Amino acid sequence: MTTIESKTKVNATQETRTVGLREVLRRPHYRVGTGIDDHRIETPEDAIKNERKVKPVILSGKLITNSYSIDANSDGDVVYHAVMNALLQADGKRDIGYYFPDKKGGEWTDKNSDVMVRMVMDMIKQDGYRVNNAGVMITCNKIIRLNAHIEDMRVNLADLLEVRDLSCIAIGATSGENLTEVARGKGISALSTAMLIREQRKWFYDMFSALRN
Repeated sequence: MTTIESKTKVNATQETRTVGLREVLRRPHYRVGTGIDDHRIETPEDAIKNERKVKPVILSGKLITNSYSIDANSDGDVVYHAVMNALLQADGKRDIGYYFPDKKGGEWTDKNSDVMVRMVMDMIKQDGYRVNNAGVMITCNKIIRLNAHIEDMRVNLADLLEVRDLSCIAIGATSGENLTEVARGKGISALSTAMLIREQRKWFYDMFSALRN
């Protein structure tokens, strides 16, 4: 059993014991969360010199460049990581570091982030919600060009979040005007906001289950 499975199983057991009709009726129709993530980038030569694995820059599941290496335990997809943090926060849960520990050589080392996004989505659906819309703003130096990749990134994110209307997924980028270490080319950062909407079928199911109990 993985770390996240054991933790969600405990959460589900606790909820089963405590949820009642009043709690089900009180569940908000909409929930909003904010998430952030950042990772350092370096040249592949520097990564090798520092005995770090060379990993290409991948954002929202899209290969952006092999000219730089991202320093991360997983694949270092800051877009997916920021979105996951936003989704978990909206659902009233902990951050991704709690469910996917950043431990070298652990179960999440070198994992593709889309696997983690799908697991977070399962948690959200279990709680009776789905994604209404999500937005991401990426900060990175102009040494990495993103404009040509934005639309593919939006499609990938919409697919993972099971959002059919692409207008509900927004991704933008800024150079940061050299004001921070990230903006000066030392890393990539992403800030995300996501809104969840209550899934009516699951809500009614939970309501009738509470009535039976």
